[in-house]
Amino acid sequence: MEKYIYRPVRFYLITFACTWFWWLFAILLNEGTGLYLGMFLGLVSPAVVAVVTVFTSKNKALINDFKKKLIGFYRIKPKYILIAVLIFAVIVTASIGTSVLFGGSINQFSFTEDFSFSIGSTSAFLTILLVSCIEELRKCGRCRKT
Repeated sequence: MEKYIYRPVRFYLITFACTWFWWLFAILLNEGTGLYLGMFLGLVSPAVVAVVTVFTSKNKALINDFKKKLIGFYRIKPKYILIAVLIFAVIVTASIGTSVLFGGSINQFSFTEDFSFSIGSTSAFLTILLVSCIEELRKCGRCRKT
């Protein structure tokens, strides 16, 4: 099996620069489609950098390892997915609850006036799932040979 050299500093610097480039773009636009586009591109930048890093390495062992991890998600036991979602929900609830204890508004538990976790739990779950999938994709390719 071919060896590959990890370059974590280079990977994290590129990831940091790409992510913040798009987030600063979103901050400058501050409204409309450009804001949401910049936020989304900043969110997916680590995953894109990971994929580009892996596939530009020209290392067959690394590329095959990445593909195996990418399509091997079916091996994750459902109970661990449930545990991860519940831990996330507990952390969010605890942080908002702490804020409420220090005088914050109970309205923090809702995204907007018309949407809250109680009526939008499906949307919240899908958001959590999307973010976690993007994060796992990024982790599959981090620190790889370039």
